[in-house]
Amino acid sequence: MLQPSALEDWLLTGEGQVDGQSQHGKLLSRIGRLALETLTPAIAFVGAVIGDEHELGLPGIGHIFPIVPGPCSLVEAMGTAQHYLYAAVLRVMKLALHSGSRKGEGSHERVHT
Repeated sequence: MLQPSALEDWLLTGEGQVDGQSQHGKLLSRIGRLALETLTPAIAFVGAVIGDEHELGLPGIGHIFPIVPGPCSLVEAMGTAQHYLYAAVLRVMKLALHSGSRKGEGSHERVHT
């Protein structure tokens, strides 16, 4: 796995679905551990969150952002995932730049995009 350098301000990752299995071997859990080890905030962009993100057991993942803007079929979500991801990352990065906050660990939060 890649190790972030001192120049990285964020670890960005993605997952199709975050659920109770995410803490058991999915890349998301390894990214969270790496974020904790390097004191680098981690943000996860996901297609769907199943369950309560506070109970998912994903230490190190500071924020979880679903990219799908509203109810849609799996076919539609997958067919427009690139557009949805781009739009969600753009919104989050604008917020981060506006807030001026770049370092530090946040709590688990879901922001509806």
